[in-house]
Amino acid sequence: MESFVGKLGRNFLVAAFVPSLAFATISLFVFGPIIPLKILDQIQNTIAPLDHPALVLLMITVVIAFSLYSLNTVIYKTMEGYFLLGRIPAITRFQQRKALKPYVQIRALESLIDKLIEDGIYNEQFYQLKQQLYQISARHQLNFPLDPKSVMPTRFGNVLRAMEVYPRERYNMDAVLLWPRLIHVMPATYYAKLDQSNNGLAFLINCAILSLILSVTSGTAVLYQALMLRLANEDVKNLVYFVPVDLSDDGMIKYQQNIYFYLAGVVIAMALFVFFYRAAIPVAVQYGNLVRSAFDLFRWQLVNGLHLKAPMDYDEETTVWDNLSMFIGHGTLGKNYRYTIPFHYGQAEEELEQSGENGEDQYEETSSETDFLEEVEEFEGD
Repeated sequence: MESFVGKLGRNFLVAAFVPSLAFATISLFVFGPIIPLKILDQIQNTIAPLDHPALVLLMITVVIAFSLYSLNTVIYKTMEGYFLLGRIPAITRFQQRKALKPYVQIRALESLIDKLIEDGIYNEQFYQLKQQLYQISARHQLNFPLDPKSVMPTRFGNVLRAMEVYPRERYNMDAVLLWPRLIHVMPATYYAKLDQSNNGLAFLINCAILSLILSVTSGTAVLYQALMLRLANEDVKNLVYFVPVDLSDDGMIKYQQNIYFYLAGVVIAMALFVFFYRAAIPVAVQYGNLVRSAFDLFRWQLVNGLHLKAPMDYDEETTVWDNLSMFIGHGTLGKNYRYTIPFHYGQAEEELEQSGENGEDQYEETSSETDFLEEVEEFEGD
């Protein structure tokens, strides 16, 4: 079992396979009765080689799970509001108003504290205001970016956005560019905790997405059954040639009951979507704190991993990270950018020649490579 889990991947099992299995099972149970018999017969003939319902369920589950796993980034961006909700200004303005209230409180408290400091007053009120400022500001920065212009259309998006801008606000680091490099220098134990938190978040988000799909599918089933009921009342025998209409009294009763049944499914599935979405928020906050801590704790390992000269103070550090972010993202590098371990090209050339003498079979110069080196030498001689 452990070898199977190791091959398939714990991330895939926890984040995608389990929600997909539940979704496939519920869908087959709920929507199976309204699928036309001719379509069912065709499906059964197609999957006859599998010869077992459990294999069919497993195949459907794996397809859904791999789709969720592959579309993880797209799903996250959609839930954050980059694609659809971001095109509706009213939703973004609603989130901006929510972010503005604590932002105004923070600025007011800062003004009061600054005035007390100017007057030299350090009484009990001063420390109470500082504690209040800390609590409001800490809570605000966990849920919203400091800049109101960076507010996203969804609560989930704002939690992740606040996480992304933290390294820039604290150290002038571009989190999106430097994160793929940082994860390779952090300890394996910390990365395991980070991965575990991410799996929990992906599980809840996938459950929310599948619940939303189930709600939409139930709504489609309501429209389908209402259409079949109307056709039955008008004595129409077929919706299309392979979808017959049940004209009997029992058939009409079945259509009526199905309408109410799937309406209930719309409500229940939407309630599940809200539940999983809200459950994902505190998990996203927890994951965001782990990412923030990774930048706080392991950014010096990144400095060492890139063989950069360690900065002497905070101002120098912010300059280093800004220059590095600009270099990675744009290709420009600030002046006086020094390495702790310079690369000696002459020494590297000698080592290459020695390796060629020790084993000619390890490296053979082609005629084109030789010509190229001769051209370089002629250019350097000129």
